[in-house]
Amino acid sequence: MDLEEAMENWSSVKKFTDREVEEERLEKIFDLTTKAPTAFNLQPYRFIILDSEEAKDKAISSAIPVNRWIQYAEKIVVLVGDEEIDVNADQVLRHKLEEGKIDDDKAENL
Repeated sequence: MDLEEAMENWSSVKKFTDREVEEERLEKIFDLTTKAPTAFNLQPYRFIILDSEEAKDKAISSAIPVNRWIQYAEKIVVLVGDEEIDVNADQVLRHKLEEGKIDDDKAENL
């Protein structure tokens, strides 16, 4: 099964094998994920990979009880969002104008 097929046929997994997830595969997944459009194309999120036992323990202890099954995962991926997304909006808008991806009229209406 290739990556795209896996993403199209995903399901919630709560049992894990001992097989290691390669960094290259995770990077590909994150790369595909960041291609999804967001407001102003700001991508106001980051992925954090927890693979040390200490980091995983902290995540597990903060998880609600129904999600404690993550303790069996080799790696835990945390998706964090930027609550101050508008701080970067002007910079991104200027960059899009400079690249010619939007014109002045469109920029004024955003």
